Amino acid sequence: MSYAAQYFRPITKNLTLRLRTDLGYGEGLGDTDRLPFFKNYFGGGFNSVRGFKRNSLGPQDNPFGGFDDPDPFGGNVKVVASAEVIFPVPFLKDNRSVQAAFFFDAGNVFDTECSSTQINCISPDLGELRYSFGIGGTWLSGFGPITVSLASPLNDDEFDDTEVFQFSLGQGF
Repeated sequence: MSYAAQYFRPITKNLTLRLRTDLGYGEGLGDTDRLPFFKNYFGGGFNSVRGFKRNSLGPQDNPFGGFDDPDPFGGNVKVVASAEVIFPVPFLKDNRSVQAAFFFDAGNVFDTECSSTQINCISPDLGELRYSFGIGGTWLSGFGPITVSLASPLNDDEFDDTEVFQFSLGQGF
């Protein structure tokens, strides 16, 4: 079960507040007590918590016991929220196809049934949310939206993969 919502509210003539949330929960059906791995939720990156690499938040698979290069495994609970202040790009006459925003993101992915081969696997706990803030921009080009963001994670831990600059072609934020 997933729930996603957005809310836009004008603040002034040139400023708009955008609130966004993306919540998810799932569990196995019948004889299975877990979601199939391909139905797990993932977090990090655009449309999630910017400043963290795509799909890097939450449980990671660690089948051989080393911490060298674990792979994202995902979880059955996702909590993501974002607040943005959208503003016109200064010194640009036509702002119809360009927007900029300051943002604050929060979220993480959790699992209610952690296994012994997973690292960074925690039960749902709002104290384990990851936070970031930054600035981003979107240009609605002829090839589709081109989006960039500069983000700073506020509370990453040893298993989180962070990245300051993110670029996306084909999806707006």
